[in-house]
Amino acid sequence: MRYEVPQFSEVETKIVGFLSFKQLIYLGVGGGMVYILYKTAPNPFVFIAIAGPIAALAIALAFVKVNGRPFLNFLGSLSQFLLRPKFYIWKKELPKMKQVKYEEEEEK
Repeated sequence: MRYEVPQFSEVETKIVGFLSFKQLIYLGVGGGMVYILYKTAPNPFVFIAIAGPIAALAIALAFVKVNGRPFLNFLGSLSQFLLRPKFYIWKKELPKMKQVKYEEEEEK
């Protein structure tokens, strides 16, 4: 019996236009948060100060790749690096070399 082996299984299926399901969710949640903030913010300065980073994070999660990896994986690695303690492994010092001075013999 022959079976068809799927190819390109790591490519996400596009749901709406050029957006995959994951991208659509990131943008939808970010857009929803910005909209709620727009309706509840006391003045435009507060809205811009809070909504700007939320929108930037949603766009970055949806479209940005760092070294070919999704931005969410990059954020996870970054947070692990920043939060975990840094430790150093002890390395034995090499013995210090003695300096030997050679004096040239005088010719007779």
